[in-house]
Amino acid sequence: MIEKNIIIMQAVSAILMGSDYFMPEPLRKSINEPLREYFLGVKERSLKPFPDYWKFFWENKKKTIYPLIFVFITAVFFKYIQELIYGIFSYFPWLPPVLILFWLAAFSISVALMSNYVINQLIVLIFLAAPITGVSFFLEKSGKGPMAAIGFVVLMISFFIRYNHAHP
Repeated sequence: MIEKNIIIMQAVSAILMGSDYFMPEPLRKSINEPLREYFLGVKERSLKPFPDYWKFFWENKKKTIYPLIFVFITAVFFKYIQELIYGIFSYFPWLPPVLILFWLAAFSISVALMSNYVINQLIVLIFLAAPITGVSFFLEKSGKGPMAAIGFVVLMISFFIRYNHAHP
């Protein structure tokens, strides 16, 4: 069943990409212009919430930016902190567990603050708005026109499905 769908997707993509070569210029232009305007509108609508998100982040610095910075610093320097804790362990055997508990408590509080204020916004930005913006930008600015670009995207999706089906 998946192979049949992949073949159908590749045939549709061939038709869409072949339209650039086999369709008369006036007809191709009459199809591509409305598609270009549609994808421009999609791109503008997906970019619209970005200023609101940045304003939200900057207005709530203590709840958004600072925990994000703390989590980033923790992730970057975790290896060095771990070596420091093991080095201190040889001089003060009781101190590393206390430091680890303190560090984990601070990290947990930061993650809790982040998850409440930042992660919900980041999920929308990263997993919804950014891909939609990128694909619509590609489809709108394609040199061969949006119709051929849609065919290319469908072809790439069919390759991705075929690869994932072959290598589960």
